[in-house]
Amino acid sequence: MMISLATLLIASSLAKDTVPTEGLPTIPREFRAAWVATVDNIDWPSRRDLTTAQQQEELRAIFLKAREMRLNA
Repeated sequence: MMISLATLLIASSLAKDTVPTEGLPTIPREFRAAWVATVDNIDWPSRRDLTTAQQQEELRAIFLKAREMRLNA
């Protein structure tokens, strides 16, 4: 039973997409991401002594900048 379940899961993950794409324009896919380092306050939060509200404000600013730059990850 376990072997059958594992085989089914592997097969379903390898199956091709069945959505028809004929007649649709091709759209180039890009992966544009940001890395926000939190270790030792490298990127965020900027200082160790910030309040929760200040940290949230900084993180929102990072998210807004990412949206402005049209990042998607």
